[in-house]
Order: sequence, then C-alpha cells, then structure tokens
Amino acid sequence: MLVDVGQAQRDFDVLLDKMLDGDDIVIARDGIPVARLVAVGAKSPAQKGRLGGLKHVDMGLSPDFHFPMTDEDLLGRTG
Repeated sequence: MLVDVGQAQRDFDVLLDKMLDGDDIVIARDGIPVARLVAVGAKSPAQKGRLGGLKHVDMGLSPDFHFPMTDEDLLGRTG
C-alpha cells in the first residue's frame, strides 16, 4: 500500500494496525517511495530472498583453487 506523507501522519495508528496484519506499507513523498513501515524484528524484502537459491550450504574450495588453469581446462577439454 502506497501512502503519501500527509496521509501517513494523519492515519499513523491505522497504518500500524495494517502493517501488523501483514500489509506492506510504503510512504511516499511527491509520489516517490522513501520509506517502508515494518515491524521490529521483521525481515525486509531484501533479506527474505536467497541468493541463487542457496540456503545454508557448506561450500569449500579445493586445495588447488588458486593454481593456474591449463589451456585444456579453460577450453573444457578432458584428457
């Protein structure tokens, strides 16, 4: 829900209730979003996603990770 600053000031208690009910409240100045109303401890939309679908994946590097690759490796050729 996009509301302007004036409406946010007038209806702040109503907006708080809507936010607590799960509505996404975005406050705009001159039609440009400038703030989002979120509950304390809630994750922002940016925090909710997972990078590349990875979640709690243990990843490691092979011991030879930093060694140069051969031309065959770069071209995907196998011996």
